Amino acid sequence: GDDDDAGDGDGTGDDDDDGADDDDGTGDDDGTGDDDDAGDGDGTGDDDDDGAASGVSLGFGAFDPVASTIEVFYSSNNDISGVQFALSSDNSVISSAAGGLFEELGFNVVLSQETNILIAFSMDGGVLPAGEGILTNLTLEASEGAEICIFDAVVSDPSATELIILAEGCSTISFVQFRPGDFNADGETNVFDIVQLVNIILTGGIPSENQLLTSDMNEDGSINVVDIIQIVNVILSQRSTDATEARLIKAGNALNLNADGFIGGVQMTLSHGADFSIELTDKAMVADYRTNGNETTLIIVAPEGDELFIADGKYDIVEMIVANSAGRMDVSVVPDSFVLSQAYPNPFNPSTTINLSIPESGHASVMVYNVMGQLVSTLADGHMDASDYSLTWDASSVPSGVYFITASTVSQVSTQKVMLLK
Repeated sequence: GDDDDAGDGDGTGDDDDDGADDDDGTGDDDGTGDDDDAGDGDGTGDDDDDGAASGVSLGFGAFDPVASTIEVFYSSNNDISGVQFALSSDNSVISSAAGGLFEELGFNVVLSQETNILIAFSMDGGVLPAGEGILTNLTLEASEGAEICIFDAVVSDPSATELIILAEGCSTISFVQFRPGDFNADGETNVFDIVQLVNIILTGGIPSENQLLTSDMNEDGSINVVDIIQIVNVILSQRSTDATEARLIKAGNALNLNADGFIGGVQMTLSHGADFSIELTDKAMVADYRTNGNETTLIIVAPEGDELFIADGKYDIVEMIVANSAGRMDVSVVPDSFVLSQAYPNPFNPSTTINLSIPESGHASVMVYNVMGQLVSTLADGHMDASDYSLTWDASSVPSGVYFITASTVSQVSTQKVMLLK
């Protein structure tokens, strides 16, 4: 009357704990072996804690408040051929799953919006490798503070063996809905965002992750005047026709921008000496600059006139971005008048340099004559684009004396006298 085979309850083919007919694969539950069947979960014939846990963990990664997506990640000691899990979400709608390793490895992904159950598998034998990674990105509509969780997960390896689920994660979403260009996150996109963004650029500050998300309008990984212009477009909605051509013109101490339409902004870096000063136009949405040593960086947003700034002291433009509402433009820097500068050095031996400014493209020549009017050297002769040029005359092959350097275009002529002393 006892559940054993001898009728005695004494362990001779019974249901007792002495090692004859139990669950350990050796015939005992007596602590001399264990509770497995010599082919258990760890491959050693036991279910004890002699190694690292083997199984799969599922959870959530980064949430993108602009795209309204959240990453689903996994960590596994085994290759994976199939995944199924359910999602719970407070007052949220999960609309799709895309990207991640599921998409990269060609997994079929089915997401039921009625049950919030996701199933992913490969029809051609593909596997998710052991390790860690992003399975997919869920797109959802949620409110601030909503919680999303994974539960009832089933994961199998390539042999169709179900793997142990070690963890199923939850995430509380900080779902701040950012407006494009809302740099200061006050819920509005306006000139205050542009001012703060200009300050970040000029000071070399590092924007926060959320600031980068809202202000990197062209998604190139950096913030500059091109992004500012697109924020201007958000603020103003419509503009007059974009410029298709633009020229920067040096007119005395002023630098002007001549364009045939709307210019969204200008960003420049100038190199100069210690005796340099600059005054930016006041006819723009925003205009500001910062000087650090012998370099000045300036940003002018939506200039309303041609003049960008007036500078006192020599400078070179080492970097420049000029853009309309669509993006960057190719812009040339041209002088405002035809000028042949004084040669330097003068007197000289054996060479001297002279600068030439040509405001309009066309045929031009620069010739050297002696006092008899005879041509002794040609420095330039042909088509020349509107620009500034530096030309050097090597007079090693001619005798000492006075010479005349003459520059001419179709409509203008200028001459400088130089003296060669050997």
